[in-house]
Amino acid sequence: QAKELLLILDSFEHLTAGALLLQDILRRAPEVRILVTSRARLGLRGEWAMPLPGLDVPPPPHPSPSEGEGAREGVDVESYSAVQLFVQSARRVAPNFALSPQNLPHVVRICCLVAGLPLGIELAAAWVRLFPCRQIADVVEQSLDFLRSTQPGVPERQYSLRATFEYSYGLLSEREQSLFDRLSVFRGGFTVDAARQVAGASPSELLSLLDKSLLQTSPSRRLDVHLTLREYAAEKLAEMPEEEQETQERHSRTYLAFVRQKEETLWGENPKQALEEMEVELGNVREAWRRAVAQVSMEELDSSLGGLSRFYALRGLFREGETAFGRAAERVLALVQKDAEVRRVACRLLTEQARCLFHRARYPQVIQVAQAAVELAQAGHEVLCEARAVRVWGEALWRQGEYAAARTQLERALSLAQGGHDAADRPSPAAQALEADSLNSLAGVCWTQGDYEGTRMYLEKALPIASAAGNRQSQGDILSNLGVVAVEQGDYAGASIYYRQALRIRQEIGDRNNEGITLNNLGNLFLYLGAYAGAKTYYQQALDIHRETGARANEGLVAGNLGLLFHYAGEHETARKYSQQALQMMQEIGDRAKEGMMWMMLGHALLGLGWLEEAAEAYQSSVALRRELGQHNLAMESLAGLARAALAQPDVARAQAHVEEILSHLETGTLDGAINPFQVYLTCYRVLKASQDPRAQEILTTAYNLLQERAARITDEEMRRSFLENVAAHREIVSHCAWR
Repeated sequence: QAKELLLILDSFEHLTAGALLLQDILRRAPEVRILVTSRARLGLRGEWAMPLPGLDVPPPPHPSPSEGEGAREGVDVESYSAVQLFVQSARRVAPNFALSPQNLPHVVRICCLVAGLPLGIELAAAWVRLFPCRQIADVVEQSLDFLRSTQPGVPERQYSLRATFEYSYGLLSEREQSLFDRLSVFRGGFTVDAARQVAGASPSELLSLLDKSLLQTSPSRRLDVHLTLREYAAEKLAEMPEEEQETQERHSRTYLAFVRQKEETLWGENPKQALEEMEVELGNVREAWRRAVAQVSMEELDSSLGGLSRFYALRGLFREGETAFGRAAERVLALVQKDAEVRRVACRLLTEQARCLFHRARYPQVIQVAQAAVELAQAGHEVLCEARAVRVWGEALWRQGEYAAARTQLERALSLAQGGHDAADRPSPAAQALEADSLNSLAGVCWTQGDYEGTRMYLEKALPIASAAGNRQSQGDILSNLGVVAVEQGDYAGASIYYRQALRIRQEIGDRNNEGITLNNLGNLFLYLGAYAGAKTYYQQALDIHRETGARANEGLVAGNLGLLFHYAGEHETARKYSQQALQMMQEIGDRAKEGMMWMMLGHALLGLGWLEEAAEAYQSSVALRRELGQHNLAMESLAGLARAALAQPDVARAQAHVEEILSHLETGTLDGAINPFQVYLTCYRVLKASQDPRAQEILTTAYNLLQERAARITDEEMRRSFLENVAAHREIVSHCAWR
């Protein structure tokens, strides 16, 4: 009784019935301390429980939609204890084993699959003698039975992960076993209330499973079943098909009802909290939707579609949305009886699939899917569904450069939206939002064709309609586009206000994709003003978002802008790489207007590198495409590049011929829409001066006067100085006219 000692008892879970003996020892020998390892708490007074989680596991890589590979920048993967144990265990059986860039991602994957459990890591590592790490990871993901020991003398319960789980499972009561099996339907954790609704679990029963190390909890008090344990429990549940089906259906109904409840908030003034709540439950929502699709549960699909599509749109999950809605549409359309309800739900699903395809720049597929949706909508007299499908159809035509056809479809969508009234013959909020979006799209077509007055007219019509509908996403779209118009008109301060208003809305409502678009626009504004450091920051933020969301057209546009930025900075090889990447993306997705822009960006980079023939070919491609699309103002900027390439060869006569075309255009036209119109004027001056043409001074004077007029609109002194001094073309024009 007077002894001071530490008594260590390992794997005590099968002796918990005798735990009172430990209590008696502590009472009679107060200087004794007892350290117990057990899979279940002892439930003794004075017990201090210290959970022992798995070893530290590196975070899984986040794949880039554009690159198809994962990246862990700044993460020292080899410092994690789970990885270190894998390497140590592998070298016991294969002394030459070493981590490499090829096997490291798969080692991390193995460690994640077994949640850092030392036994699982050791069992997996033992197979490196026969299989590469990629194959080991694939098999571990498919089956628990792979993880078993081949060494003699191993205790039966440590022979395999399955044996370990069988041992723990056998310690549960029959009721606890049944409950644990039902909890396997959850994905990504669950709340106590969800466990009650889906699995019929009481808080005390959940606490019992937690005490027996079969559940784990997070600081937010969410519960979860470890991945490999969940697989084991799912196998047990599958042995009872009726209970399995009933539990899965309750899970699906519960989480799709959760999505339905969030829809109104997601469309409201402040959807950010609802977005965050849905993100937490996204694993369960995905599983619930998958189950509803498999069972073709029309009511659940229809009622949850609006909330799910809104969530995907705000979070930019277009790849996932395309797959989810496309598979659901296939299942619904496969029904033998295609009544009005089936056609209506199928139309909605196809329209949302087309919208996701549009954001992924799959324009031919957009048109095909949207046409199918329109046919179903017309058959069922679903006016607003038809309007939504027609609008996304028109937007795809616009991106493909078919402007007349695009305008026709968008005007049709506008007309249908304007006819969408409620029972009291008032325009419904949904119809108003669609009307505003259609006007915004028509503004985009006008912009692409150089009709800037038409652009502003449509946008000014759209903004109050979007505000009346309470559609903050549309308000953000329109404000951002008004900023683009303000930049074109030289109102940089006004553009900054529009962009920042739009950005605030995007960030408040959690609209990731459009946040990236507005950040790109702010980058453009800073680029025009010569504030290159700020432009680079905004462009990089935008690029990160678009790579995250998989919006390839937007990613390509930002890459092209970064190419131009690096060209201005004199880093022409980096500029070439970005421009080449952007051009390839635009060609792959079929956005011909942006392809014309990227040919010009590439020409700038190649000219900066001194690759004169290649630069001329790139500029010529840009000129030809822009003329084909009727973008005559923009073609002049590309033509000026051709003139600079010819002047550098030097072929003054050819350069003069290009300049004559530009001067002829300027007699009746403008350079509206050009990225750097003053570079065009400066090019004309240089060529005319090289050929000793007396018009050189006249064109320089014109450029100087226009430049000063635009600078005078910039009220901020620092911003105006940057505009005049940091932009190379502006600085050179001013220096040539220093005598003034």
